[in-house]
Amino acid sequence: MAFFLSSLTNKLPMIISMILLLLMSLFDCELAVATTGSGCDRRCGDIDIPYPFGTSEGCYLANDTYREENFLLTCTNDSMLSWDKVIRNDSILISQINVSAGHVKTLFPNIAENCYNESGQTLETTAGSFVVSTTENKFTVLGCDTYGQMSHIQNNMTFYSACTSYCASETNVKDGKCDGLGCCQVPISQNTQRVDNSVLSYYNHTKVFNFNPCGYAFIADTSVYKFSTKHLKKMPTMEERPIVLEWAISNKTCREAEKDTQTFACIGQNTVCLDVENGVGYRCICSDGYNGNPYLDGCKDTNECNDPKLNECVKICKDRNGGYECSCPWGYHGNGRKSGTGCSRAFPLVAIIVLSTAIGITSLFMVLIWVYHLVNKRNLKKLREKFFQKNGGFMLRNQLSSSQGSSSSETVQIFTAVELEEATDRYSKANILGEGGFGTVYKGVLPNKKVVAVKVSKNMQRGQVEQFMSGEKKGQVEEFINEVIILSQVNHRHIVKLLGCCLETEVPLLVYEYISNGTLHDHIHSKNDKTSSHLMSWENRFRIASETANAISYLHSSASIPIIHRDIKSTNILLDEKYVAKVSDFGASRLVSIDTMELSTMVQGTLGYLDPEYLQTSQLTDKSDVYSFGVILAELLTGRSVLRFDCEDQKDKNLATYFLSALKNNRLAEILEDNILKEESFDRIKEVANVTKMCLRVRGEDRPSMKEVAMELEGLRLSGKHPWMKDDNEETECLIDVTLETSNSYEFGDKRTIEMGYHSTQKQIGYPTSMGR
Repeated sequence: MAFFLSSLTNKLPMIISMILLLLMSLFDCELAVATTGSGCDRRCGDIDIPYPFGTSEGCYLANDTYREENFLLTCTNDSMLSWDKVIRNDSILISQINVSAGHVKTLFPNIAENCYNESGQTLETTAGSFVVSTTENKFTVLGCDTYGQMSHIQNNMTFYSACTSYCASETNVKDGKCDGLGCCQVPISQNTQRVDNSVLSYYNHTKVFNFNPCGYAFIADTSVYKFSTKHLKKMPTMEERPIVLEWAISNKTCREAEKDTQTFACIGQNTVCLDVENGVGYRCICSDGYNGNPYLDGCKDTNECNDPKLNECVKICKDRNGGYECSCPWGYHGNGRKSGTGCSRAFPLVAIIVLSTAIGITSLFMVLIWVYHLVNKRNLKKLREKFFQKNGGFMLRNQLSSSQGSSSSETVQIFTAVELEEATDRYSKANILGEGGFGTVYKGVLPNKKVVAVKVSKNMQRGQVEQFMSGEKKGQVEEFINEVIILSQVNHRHIVKLLGCCLETEVPLLVYEYISNGTLHDHIHSKNDKTSSHLMSWENRFRIASETANAISYLHSSASIPIIHRDIKSTNILLDEKYVAKVSDFGASRLVSIDTMELSTMVQGTLGYLDPEYLQTSQLTDKSDVYSFGVILAELLTGRSVLRFDCEDQKDKNLATYFLSALKNNRLAEILEDNILKEESFDRIKEVANVTKMCLRVRGEDRPSMKEVAMELEGLRLSGKHPWMKDDNEETECLIDVTLETSNSYEFGDKRTIEMGYHSTQKQIGYPTSMGR
């Protein structure tokens, strides 16, 4: 053994030189393309010998510059294939040749060994250098006390790679794992021209001698070599650790070699020339879908259909030039490939006919729906244009154009039906702010992010609509437009602002500013609301009452045309984020001439707030709003609902009669909200109660005007007293009992009503004028 190692070590320099000449020296001279006769042997035992390699003259690729032995191999006893004469009298055994990859798998004793014997001597040997494949091989070190080093030369510069393997016992080591316990590996760099392996032991293996007497360092094909614990006692054989060598044709690139057609080694149109990545030179391969020897007879189309390893088709395979195609027979569906959907049996013919018929009918139905939608959309557009014209849209637009620069042109906006549908999410239920007898109010967000309230009025009866749309009351349209402009000019900090309207619907939609904090009714009667508890202090109640009185007074006496609200109630008084009062819901309001004292109309309003004189006579005056405001004052003072049906005494069911009865019997302190007397003196509260009593007088002419009420409340806030306020001892006139009969034919106000505001949540009713006194 020692003699063999010594002999091998002496020959290493020559071995290194010969392998470099064989594999890395690329040819500068012309290549003589050999002819291959029928007598060429292409197998040696179980090993194929493809061209450009061969075992006899004329069977391998030869050249005039380097030795013919570059591709000349020797087959010994028809079983051992080797490169003979390449390394003097030594042979490199070959186990496999791969033409397309340019690889030759060899069995070569390239191992560095370090062992400890009983005499304590260390034996070392260093394997020779050669050109190896950097993608197929790795530098491997075995041992439990071993340091392995690999030196390699690139461009006349030497580089080193190394790794160390440790293990304390055999139990730490696992077969197949080369992770540093008993075995470690490092990759090999590209373009390496020479490799030298060396190995040493830190403790001469004395600590692990019983199971690991030696350490080894070698280069091996990682697809073949698998680490085993037995290799710690005995080095692996050459068959267990083959090396993959790389070769190339010539020392030219493909571009350079293609210029000389006589020496260019790649044959045929379907052959591809590739520059080698590891070293210099080129190799030839077949294009995808073709096979054969690119150096001998060129590449031919591969019939994948005849090769079960290449053919993925499950049913029908058709060979194509450079590939193949899979398909399914009639009655099946799929892509026909094993790796795809394969071929599955389709529906029977009857099912196909039924399915096709269903698809056709469905398609026709979809086309009809599309046509219907298109026609309906066009008709809707025409209908909206008709409504816009009938509702006075052009008239309003002309008036706004003629008054450019005025406040109305700056505030009134004409919205389209589509704009309001998008703003309210197509009038989603989630956006409903309030519902009442005159319509529903929705929260909307305009494209400019401005939040608004959209009032959708309930439709008029069919006959009224037809009469209105037929033009029999053309003056009504003009009056409506004028009223919209007038109401848009109502600009008071305690009145909800009209922003614009939409005239493309059967009944016009009105758009108002959005008030965010609910209604006065909610805050009075929501006992569990912490915010309401804070809001409903005496000072807040008094302030809200004064602000509301100012707003109604403005409508009666300061607006360009006096406006009677006709539905004053706590649900129509909104509160903003700072709890400032805003009068809203002008769904039953009427514009009246300054010189008009009374107006005969359909009785409208809300039970509990309705003026009894108006209920009897149908004669609407501004004093009707005064009465309704008096009910709100009573509601603020008592915290009681305007109608209660759980009372035994008939008079106690109505808040107005209940309040007046308490005043008459000196029981005011008993009916007040609990916390009011804690916050305010009884005398001042009694003064407000007297204002309430005067507003609730049965005869309208005996009631003060809203302007007087507003001034009195403001005076009381400043601890003053108005001259007309006096505590007369007259017995308060009894309220007129009116039996209210429910009817399914209630009307919702005159068609000229301008709806300003929202949050009308109590039931609205209308009484015919025939019920008058």
